[in-house]
Amino acid sequence: MLRSAYTSLKFTPDGKLVGDLGEALAAEAYSVTLAPPNTKDFDATDDSGRKIQIRTTQTNNIGLRKSPELLLALRLKPNGDFDEIYNGPGEYIWKEIKWKKPDSNGYRFVSQANFATAKGKIRQGEQIAKRI
Repeated sequence: MLRSAYTSLKFTPDGKLVGDLGEALAAEAYSVTLAPPNTKDFDATDDSGRKIQIRTTQTNNIGLRKSPELLLALRLKPNGDFDEIYNGPGEYIWKEIKWKKPDSNGYRFVSQANFATAKGKIRQGEQIAKRI
């Protein structure tokens, strides 16, 4: 069913599965349009054309290589639901982690404390709208 609804997502049982599930969940729950497969640096756009990086995890942390215009971070629950970890400008998160040393793949990891601090900076109208 997911493959027929989201033909651009592969849902393969490798490292991309969680990410593909997150993108499908975001497309259902938020006012976003998924970007074509393999689009560099963003996964979707909103109604204003803002570029959105969608990161999905089953833990509490995500990794970023650079600051996205907007970041939507989701935590996938075992029952298939999700929690929104972060929804807002990427610059607020990046300011919290840019000093961290990247891992061997170039990722800097965002902790719960980083998310909490960045969330406090989000102003009205900066978040990605949810579908009603």
